[in-house]
Amino acid sequence: MKKEEIKAFILKYPSIKSNEIIEILLNNNEILIGFFELQDQKNEQLNRWTFTNIFNQKQTIFSGEDILKINFYRESENIESYGELSNKYGYCSIPKGTLLYRKGDIKKLKNCIYFSLVDFSSNTNNDDKTLQFWKTKKEIDLLFMISHITQSSNPYSSITEIYNDYITKEKLTDLDIKLNITKRDQVITILQNDNNIGWISSIEDSKSELEICLFPQNFSTISDYVELLSETPVLKQNALEFIPLYPSEEFFNKSQQIFNKNGSDYSKYENMINYWVTEYEEKGITRERAINELSTIRTKLQI
Repeated sequence: MKKEEIKAFILKYPSIKSNEIIEILLNNNEILIGFFELQDQKNEQLNRWTFTNIFNQKQTIFSGEDILKINFYRESENIESYGELSNKYGYCSIPKGTLLYRKGDIKKLKNCIYFSLVDFSSNTNNDDKTLQFWKTKKEIDLLFMISHITQSSNPYSSITEIYNDYITKEKLTDLDIKLNITKRDQVITILQNDNNIGWISSIEDSKSELEICLFPQNFSTISDYVELLSETPVLKQNALEFIPLYPSEEFFNKSQQIFNKNGSDYSKYENMINYWVTEYEEKGITRERAINELSTIRTKLQI
């Protein structure tokens, strides 16, 4: 981008404020969430800009040639209109056109529908094993219902915490709640009353896969949010790579404690991912496809 374009954007939305978070798309197709700062007049004239990542506070100086696109992402008044749970746990925004996957008879659905973010996983026990391809029809904001992740980026759900805080205290696992329709529906009601129409969470605690569950107040309107595709998409991707995540500070604190305890800083994790990417390439898989398949919460947030 030309320096005039970047400067015009920064002047329109000055930096540092919490409600002026932006999204930048780099030439290598990496997406970063954060804000720009002008270090000094010299950097501005040289078309160099300091960008702070809001998730790990890492600062990087980019030139305009590094940047393909800038989007103003979301204003704080929109965030504040969310319910108590979204403010406590965080949220994510599923972009319009995101490809999702599921199995099972859709005619048996009642008040919620589950999806996987990857095509090599299934979050259903139904006998019908035909993989279905769905696509979001609009941007959908969902509760970030993940308590923390491990050093391997395996997520743990917040559903037991929500159940104990808002319903009754029981020693339960995430599956104890999700596989018990009565308990699950109690949680869904709590979330609906808090203006949530769905969650992103772990398929099962300590498993690497993530799930999306949708439950609008009037479930008959589910077709307003997603549609079942009649044809198999040519390119099946890990949807996580394209979903902006906005976890709570508590999520970062809990996760970082686990990383510290196990001596797992991000550089070590990144080296492991790069090793796997190389292995994929040696098997004939493109680097772009490998990076997509290996996308995790840690790689998304760079923590």
